[in-house]
Amino acid sequence: MAELGARFSEAGIPAETKLLAKQSPSEAIAELADELKADLIVVGSHGRTGLKKTFIGSIAQDILTASHVPVLVVKHTQ
Repeated sequence: MAELGARFSEAGIPAETKLLAKQSPSEAIAELADELKADLIVVGSHGRTGLKKTFIGSIAQDILTASHVPVLVVKHTQ
């Protein structure tokens, strides 16, 4: 996580990294976004599991459902 934070910093992007220990990643992210009064959540998606999840991953979908903060889902391309 420190390496990721350093990469953002080097690119001139203000960022804060946190390690969240919760049962549900989507709920933890949504709660933290509310707590920080975030303007936007950016989440990556591989969309690899099942036909329904072809376009968006399950955790990304759960964040969209759990969060009151706008969510930008970035599809992994390769």
